Amino acid sequence: MPDDNQHHVSVRRGGHIVLIIGLLLLVPGIVAFGHSLGFAMQAQRAEGIFEGAIERNTSYGVMYYPKFTFRTTDGREASFTSGIGSTSQVYAPGSRLAILYDPAHPDHARADSLFGVWLPSVILLPPAFLVVLIGTVILLR
Repeated sequence: MPDDNQHHVSVRRGGHIVLIIGLLLLVPGIVAFGHSLGFAMQAQRAEGIFEGAIERNTSYGVMYYPKFTFRTTDGREASFTSGIGSTSQVYAPGSRLAILYDPAHPDHARADSLFGVWLPSVILLPPAFLVVLIGTVILLR
C-alpha cells in the first residue's frame, strides 16, 4: 500500500500533466483569437443580401450554407458563403446581414456576429482554460 508521500508525488505529477495539457490546448485558441482580432481590427463593414444557399451533403445529411453578395467601399461586388451551415434554410430571399470583409481580399468575409468572427476562439479557449484551472487546483492542494 503506497504511503501518503508517494500519493502526494503522484497527484502533483498528475497536476503537472493536466496543467501542461491545458497550456498546450491554449495555444491554438490564442492563435485563433489573434487571427480573429487581426481580422476584426482591419475589416470593413458592408450589408450583405441573401442570394440563396449552397447545398452540401455531409455526414449529418444535407446542410445549407447561406450565400450573400455585398458591395465593398470602393464599389466592387463580392460574395460571401457562410462556413456555418444548418439543416434548414434560415434566411428568406432578400434578407440582409452585416458582413465584415478584408478590404484587400473581399472574398475573405465573415458575418458580423459573435460566432461569425469569434467561433474558433469561443470553441477552443473555454475548454483549455478549464483544463488549466483543473491542473492548477490539483497543484494547489
